[in-house]
Amino acid sequence: MPGFASNKRNPRKINNRNLSESKALEAAIRAHRVGDIKNAESLYKLAIARGCNHPVVFSNLGVIYKNTRRPEEAISCFDKSLNIDPLFSDAYANQGSLLKELGRLDQALVPTLKAIELKPDNLAAQMNLSDILKEQGKLDQSLAATFKAIDINPSDAAIHMRAGCILKEQGNLDQALLATLKAIELKPDNCDAYLNAAVILKEQGKFDQAIA
Repeated sequence: MPGFASNKRNPRKINNRNLSESKALEAAIRAHRVGDIKNAESLYKLAIARGCNHPVVFSNLGVIYKNTRRPEEAISCFDKSLNIDPLFSDAYANQGSLLKELGRLDQALVPTLKAIELKPDNLAAQMNLSDILKEQGKLDQSLAATFKAIDINPSDAAIHMRAGCILKEQGNLDQALLATLKAIELKPDNCDAYLNAAVILKEQGKFDQAIA
């Protein structure tokens, strides 16, 4: 689970007094999905306190720690998740994402590749791999990972825009423009994609189109 964006302004207080281990985990996942992070954290901890030993509970709690800038706690949770299930792709992906954010790129590459090995359609891991390789200056490999992400989810405008940015950085302006225009087609209100297209058109000398 790559984590959930917080979009809930008035979190509903959950009465957890009588929740069983499994019900606590279910309630935690529901709260996490709607962005009720405070309740989700409490409920994950409650599930663990009541004996839950499922890899998801530790991986998801680790995501909360990661997103609230508690990296050591997050690392501990991901390690616990993988101790329970060494084949849990999402935990490897989450671990790799955290290590990348910490700037530990070589270390981040190992769990990220493991996540993809275990689950080739793990989109979060594939995008993280693209990020890591790009930061390492390996643009060809980063682009290949981005194209694999497009194969997994061809309707995601952000992935096409990522491809456009890498292609532009490589100097492949024609292909960069095609990828960027695809991002606009998929998401017509994508301001960043229009700006990227304008920059590419300007570099191609197509000033009227760039202004448009």
